Amino acid sequence: MRPLRSFLAVLLSGALGCSASFEARMATVVTAIREADDRDFRVRPALEAEKLAAMTETPQGYFRGAGPVWARDWRAGIAKNPFPRCGAITVPSLGDPHVENFGTLEAADGTLRLEANDVDAADRAAPGWDILRLATSLAFAARESAPDGEAPATTEALARASVAALYTGYREALDGGEIAAVVPRSAVAGEDEVVAGTSAPWIDALFARAAKAKAAREELELYLETPVRFRRGPLPDDATEKNVELPPGARTAITEALAGAAWLSRPEAGPIPTVVDAVRLFGKGVASRARVRLLVLLDGGADGRRIVEFKEIGDANLPFWVPPEERATDVGSRIRTAVSRAWSRPDATRYFATTRLYGFPMIVRTAAESERGLRISKLTGAARSPEGFSAAARVLGQLVARSHRSTGNRLPCATLDPAALADEALFLAALSHDDAARFRDATTQLGPTLGVPAEPLSANERARGDLAPLLQSPRKKTMLPTFRCCSNSRVPWTTSPRPSNCPRNRRRAQPPQSLLRRSPSCPMQKHSRRFVQHTPIIRATVAPGFPALSSLAFAPGSRSAHPRTQKNT
Repeated sequence: MRPLRSFLAVLLSGALGCSASFEARMATVVTAIREADDRDFRVRPALEAEKLAAMTETPQGYFRGAGPVWARDWRAGIAKNPFPRCGAITVPSLGDPHVENFGTLEAADGTLRLEANDVDAADRAAPGWDILRLATSLAFAARESAPDGEAPATTEALARASVAALYTGYREALDGGEIAAVVPRSAVAGEDEVVAGTSAPWIDALFARAAKAKAAREELELYLETPVRFRRGPLPDDATEKNVELPPGARTAITEALAGAAWLSRPEAGPIPTVVDAVRLFGKGVASRARVRLLVLLDGGADGRRIVEFKEIGDANLPFWVPPEERATDVGSRIRTAVSRAWSRPDATRYFATTRLYGFPMIVRTAAESERGLRISKLTGAARSPEGFSAAARVLGQLVARSHRSTGNRLPCATLDPAALADEALFLAALSHDDAARFRDATTQLGPTLGVPAEPLSANERARGDLAPLLQSPRKKTMLPTFRCCSNSRVPWTTSPRPSNCPRNRRRAQPPQSLLRRSPSCPMQKHSRRFVQHTPIIRATVAPGFPALSSLAFAPGSRSAHPRTQKNT
C-alpha cells in the first residue's frame, strides 16, 4: 500500500499545489469521524466498518457520511459563513441538506410532494450552514456527474450557475414567494405522466418514477415474499441490503413502541394498526449505515397493508450553535420540531412519529418506493443542462428558505455575493473530493474501524440479549474498504465520476496499482485537471507534536491541530 499512498500524495500535491502535509489533513478527517462515532466504533465495530466501506466506494459516499468533518471545518474557519454579518443568529436548520437528502414524499391523501426527506440531523444553526452545505453539494454533483472529456471550465460554469440559482430561489422564498416544488403531483389514470411540472427535468423525472412506483405499490414486491411475511436474506434489487430475523418478543416491543409514539401523521385515528411481521434491515444508507433499522408490516385496515421503517436517530452535529437553554428536551422533540418547520404539511408522509424501541430513539416513517430521493446518478442529459440544473437548484433553495423562515425571521442580514458563495462551494467541493482519497487511504492504513478497538458490551447491555441481533452485522466476514470496478470497465469504482452508470452487481477489482497503470482514463489520474484554475492551495499549519497518523490508532483521546486552509492568491 505504500506505493499507492505515495502516488496519491504526489497526485494531490500536484493537483492542488499543496505545500501542506497530506497526512496532516488525513489525520484531521480521521479524528473528526472517530470522535463523532466513538461509541459506535466500540460497540458496533462490524456495522461501523460497513459504514466506512460505503464511504470509500465513491466520493459522493464520502461526502454524505462526512458530516462531522464538515462541522469540524466550519468551527476551524475552513468553511466560511456566507452570512458573516448575521452574528450569533440561529435559524431552524435541515442539518444536512445535500442534494440526495431531498425527494418525494407521499402524503396521506396520496399526493406526491418534494420535501427534505432526511431530517435526522435537523436542529438550529447559523443561516449559512444549510446554504453553504447545499451549494457545495451542487458543485459536488456537477463535478461527479461530469461526462468523460468535459472541459473543467464547462463543469465549473455549470456549478456556478446552479449556486446562483440556489441563492435566487432562497431569496425568493425567504421574502414570502411561492415555493413551486410543493404543488401536489399525481399520476394521470393509467399513465405514468405527472402534472404540474417544475421546468426542472431532474425533479420531474423523479416525480415520474415515484408516481409509477406509487401506482404499482412496488415496495410490496420488493420487501414481501408473501402477503404477510417479509423476505429474509438479501433483497432482490440490492445485494448490500439484507433482512434478518428479530429476537423473540420483538413484535410485542414494536407494538408498545407504536402505542407510545408521538405521532405527527397517521391516516386514521383510533387503534394502532396491527403488527403483522417485522425484520431487522442491514446495509441501507451511508451516514446511517451503522444505526438500527427495522421494517414493520402493518395491517392498516381501510388503508391496506403498509410498511413502516423504524430508524434510530443519530446526533445532529450542530449543538455547538445552540445554547443549552434552547436545546430540545429530547431527540424526538428535536425531530418533530424540525419536520413541522421543514415540510409543506405535517402529513407530507402517510406515517410519521418518534418513539423509543429497546432504548433507542427512533423515527417511525412510511417505507414506500414512491418516496425516493434525488440521485446524482440521474443527473444526465437535459437534467444536467445549465437551464435544467439551475431550475432544480432554485427549487432546492426554496425548500431551505421555507425552513429558515418558519419562525417568522426574515433574516434582514441575509445578503451575500452569489459569486463569492460559488467560489467557496467550488473550493469545498474540491477539498471534499480529495478528502475522499485521504479517507480511503486512512482505512487502508488503520483498518476498517480506523484503529478503534472494540470493547465488550456493558453489564446492562449483556443482560439484554435482544441487542445482539440489532448491533451485530449478519455478514460472516466484515466488509472491508476495497477498490471496486464496474463490471464493464477497468476504471476504479472508488474514483469514478459517474459511479451511477455502473450496475449494482459489481465485482472486485485487481490490485489498485495495476488498475491505475492499466487505466489511462482513470479519474484519479486526471482529476487534477478538474477545477485546477480555481482550486486554492491548501496550507496546513501543524502544531509541534502533531500526532502521526499511525499513532491515532492507539491514542483514542488524542486531538490534533486542525490544518488551516487558506486561499492562495
